Amino acid sequence: MVEIAVWLESRPLERVPRLLPAGNRNLRRNATVSYMTVERHHLHLRAIVRGNGSFALSPSNVDDLLHAAREELASAVLVDAREAGQAAGIVEWFTVADTLAHRRPPTLRSAALVVCAGQLRDARFAELVARNRGLNLRVFEDDRAAVEWLEGDDCAT
Repeated sequence: MVEIAVWLESRPLERVPRLLPAGNRNLRRNATVSYMTVERHHLHLRAIVRGNGSFALSPSNVDDLLHAAREELASAVLVDAREAGQAAGIVEWFTVADTLAHRRPPTLRSAALVVCAGQLRDARFAELVARNRGLNLRVFEDDRAAVEWLEGDDCAT
């Protein structure tokens, strides 16, 4: 596995405030603990979300993931949010699904979200949003099942 990039954690501090909600500049010191790493796996890119899921799953970071997918000519992405200390809410999952579906490169045919059991309901909403926008996205609790689906024949359907 080769690490492609680490976002937010390595960004200069002056760029971090654009990822914070308006009026919450005091959170700046905590923002660097939230990030997304992206690694190349056999046939897909794996993004691991750590820290506050609301910050790490920002549209900017999803755009960075899609940029990496475009450069790597990846046909699939896996977003693993199980290590996020603070869970993303339904609005963040909607934004992730909408951004993935509308801004995906032509080579990207599918995406998988791996979440904890407590996140299944909100993440299933993201699955519905993405599918309604033409992206084949599925939600899993187990990363092995997600990888099998991404690399299997039934992923194309």
